[in-house]
Amino acid sequence: MLHDNVNKSPAVRGFPLTPAQRADLVAFLESLTDEVLLRDPRFANPWVPAR
Repeated sequence: MLHDNVNKSPAVRGFPLTPAQRADLVAFLESLTDEVLLRDPRFANPWVPAR
């Protein structure tokens, strides 16, 4: 194993993906981030002092 992670559970194992499956998975994960919401000042950190 190239990178041992002491925090990784032994129950978590890898699995093979075709390039198409990997691309589909990446596209799905990227769809979970709403870039517009992240930049909306209405949802900014309320504890950061205004400049």
